[in-house]
Amino acid sequence: MRLLAADSMGKRDRRPPPVTFNPVMQPTKSMIVNNTKIRLPTALRLPSMEDHQFYNRERLLELSKLEFETYAALKESGQLSRESLETRRTILPDELGAEKLELLEEGFGNWTRSQYFLFVKAAAKYGRDDIQSIAIEMDLPVENVRAYSKAFWLYGPTELKKDEWERNVSNIERGEAVRS
Repeated sequence: MRLLAADSMGKRDRRPPPVTFNPVMQPTKSMIVNNTKIRLPTALRLPSMEDHQFYNRERLLELSKLEFETYAALKESGQLSRESLETRRTILPDELGAEKLELLEEGFGNWTRSQYFLFVKAAAKYGRDDIQSIAIEMDLPVENVRAYSKAFWLYGPTELKKDEWERNVSNIERGEAVRS
């Protein structure tokens, strides 16, 4: 009887796995400027920017486009030196270069997705204001967790997908309600 049941199961459907988060915004390595494909050196490229890292993506992409154009112009005129690229990390004019580096520092590029999930879990466990306990749970310095928490509550509603944000906030609020 079992053999007959096993034969009548039919073909298994294959579906792609569900995507539960925004795709990672990969930096562009090359761009076409003045009908020429320009490949930007590694030192000048933007890092991959995930939604939970809270980068100002739009502005960084604008600055990256300007940097591509500047790099193309400098390469065409032959004014590039490899040493200056690696030490400065940007070839934009001073004001824009400082803005790019500042925006890269404001983002949380060293935070992984698992650290993000652990932060949300710890915030639900201890409450959003108990930064000390969250930092101990995550085994990270309190200053790093405090800065991330501030960015999470400030930029989370706009940077994270709406359903993910609502789910995280409801989990945290549910955990806070249990604690009080």
